[in-house]
Amino acid sequence: MGAALTFIWVLIYYRLHKKQKITLYSLTGSVDNIDSRYKNITVYQYQKEISLLQIKKNSDGLITNLHKTHSRDTAKFLADCALAQIPVYHSEVITERLNKQVSTTHLSETTLQSLTPNSRYLKIKPILEAALILLLLPITLILCSIISALLYIQDPGKLIYTQARIGKNGTKFTLYKFRTMYNSASIKSAQFATQEKHRIHFIGAWLRKFRLDEIPQFYNVLKGDMSLIGPRPEQPEFVESYKQKIPCYNYRHTVKPGITGWAQINQGYTDNSESTQTKLGYDLYYIKHYSFELDLTIVIKTIRTLLTTDGSA
Repeated sequence: MGAALTFIWVLIYYRLHKKQKITLYSLTGSVDNIDSRYKNITVYQYQKEISLLQIKKNSDGLITNLHKTHSRDTAKFLADCALAQIPVYHSEVITERLNKQVSTTHLSETTLQSLTPNSRYLKIKPILEAALILLLLPITLILCSIISALLYIQDPGKLIYTQARIGKNGTKFTLYKFRTMYNSASIKSAQFATQEKHRIHFIGAWLRKFRLDEIPQFYNVLKGDMSLIGPRPEQPEFVESYKQKIPCYNYRHTVKPGITGWAQINQGYTDNSESTQTKLGYDLYYIKHYSFELDLTIVIKTIRTLLTTDGSA
């Protein structure tokens, strides 16, 4: 049954994300060299002698910066394209779709209004996740017993590590993980995951590689603190720092944090403000396109990442 479901998921994934060849005409050349960065996209510079019929017949539409003030002739041309049913795409939207990331450089009030998550899926998702966790409970309990025994043999003491994190609407909650570091290792302040590697024991490294140390967070999901999929929750100290340095950082707290997410599979761990701002772009993209289809994509990519890399995603 499980193998059949996985096969169906893979079929759906490739159906939704099958790459197609795209041809576009560009006005003003403001497309940030899209065609040189993506092999399946060809962009031609529009010339006045090219007719609307040629554009419609030989391309998938027109691309331009719709935030830019255009001349009267250009505005009329864009209107003619609309009447001829030629799609006109905003260059920033195309770039966002291709990069799978919202640009955080020029976030405006209007942009933020478009980042409202799907309210219907917000209500349905917790029910689906709780049902899935309960369905997997027998397997989870067996796995937890084995992990607990291995951890106790490696380093007797506390098996569960708890830490304060920031969740939806900025609410603080307690996050649970299997302890992957020696019990004698003391942490006096908030640190990035990349700074903790020297304290991790052998079993802990193995658990982290396959993300098995995150299993206790199923309890966080059932409690309503977290979701299986969403922006990764940060420590309060980091959140306060990022709120001062990164505009609109708090907007990532409009949905529940997750065990895995869009930023994790596309970027991995962050250890400074610059990489965190990049991560925010992925988080905002996830919120904007919040859906079952995107969550399914994340699940499949997470599994693939764990099976083919070091599990750092």
